[in-house]
Amino acid sequence: MGCPPLLSESGLVCLAVAQALLGHHSEARWLKSGSSGPASPKP
Repeated sequence: MGCPPLLSESGLVCLAVAQALLGHHSEARWLKSGSSGPASPKP
């Protein structure tokens, strides 16, 4: 059975649309920009 998915199909579509609208065509660039935002926890 495995673990339940952390993201629904509609959530995945929303992330893909946001990625395209922001002009991030690279997954690595998209993840890097998301981890350095103002909502990220500071050490």
